[in-house]
Amino acid sequence: MTHITDETIADVIGTVYDVAAGDGDWDRVLNPLQSLVGASVGVIHTPGSDNGQTRFWGESTLPDGALQTYADYFYQTDIWLAGGVQKGFVSLTGHVALGQALVPWDDFRNSEWRNDFLHPNGLEHLLSLTVAGDRDPELSPILMALYRPPGTETFSADSTAAMRAIAPHLYRAFTVQRRLEHLDLYTQATQSALDRMTYAVLVLDASGRIVAANRAAIVIAGAGDGLVVSSQGVRCLRQTDNRRLQQMIHGAIATGRGAATNAGGVMQLMRPSGRKPYALTVAPLTEHRPLFARRRTAAIVFISDPEDRMETPVGLLRRVYGLTPREAELAAVLATGVPLATAADHLSMAKETARRHLKSVFKKTDTQRQAELVRLLVILPSVSNFSKRSP
Repeated sequence: MTHITDETIADVIGTVYDVAAGDGDWDRVLNPLQSLVGASVGVIHTPGSDNGQTRFWGESTLPDGALQTYADYFYQTDIWLAGGVQKGFVSLTGHVALGQALVPWDDFRNSEWRNDFLHPNGLEHLLSLTVAGDRDPELSPILMALYRPPGTETFSADSTAAMRAIAPHLYRAFTVQRRLEHLDLYTQATQSALDRMTYAVLVLDASGRIVAANRAAIVIAGAGDGLVVSSQGVRCLRQTDNRRLQQMIHGAIATGRGAATNAGGVMQLMRPSGRKPYALTVAPLTEHRPLFARRRTAAIVFISDPEDRMETPVGLLRRVYGLTPREAELAAVLATGVPLATAADHLSMAKETARRHLKSVFKKTDTQRQAELVRLLVILPSVSNFSKRSP
């Protein structure tokens, strides 16, 4: 057992925040905490309901299989947990209690919980903490249980006091970890949405360097067809085009920083390959000033490739509009803007059959002309051809 001092408590608190920031899991907290209060085993968990779906956040030095037997059956016999619920302790964030405060000794001594679960696993005394109460909307509830083996003394007043000192930091750490998880999920969802776009997106910082890019931008960067895209920014191969692009970017950045009112601009970029020119749009972004961030967003560049035709998923057309497989295939090809005759040839379909299918598609989509149908289809979630070419 570590001697309990302000310094040793501070060391445990430091580990708590390290784990919250992603440096290890909660098992890493239990080890020094057990040493601090003289516990042999530690568990952090969210108790399950009647179906036993207990979530274990961390455990340390429990015998193999103990958690599984608890989750499968013994959670129902946990009279300490039942006592904490009955007394309202599980609702009180930061509440620290000993086992004897939860259940009278005589009830505990003769219980299935003690004789069939605790003792076979070398456990007897409990020091419990409600890390987050069951009324917390985000974390409810998270409980910590520290145990000592049979034949030892119960936890001391110093151990209880140390747990009370650490309790608010554990709660804050779990709150921080949950918010970081939400932020990570939001970031992943945002990137996924950007990657689904049929045009390239580049987000630039105040010096014109790229902060973020979607998959279409990576494909265009790899093509090297009139544009150079790197971590240092975006530029055109032709000097005259590049001067205009950089002017638009610098103007948009100045506006994003509040130093100008330039809206950016649009331009076409001729391509050495002879393919249709790229269409570039540059716009300012309001500069955010996070406390510790060294790079701040200031401008955004959109690059459209007219050669990159959009695909409308056939399965989606069938589900949304009830089209037959051939009707959906025809509608998907028409959504790229080709004439009916070209679509029919592409699908090896007789022109009269194509007209018949198109008439049925008009009826099912409540449209009357091909242009109207195309406008309807292009608003559906789509996948650009670049997704087939990307690594």
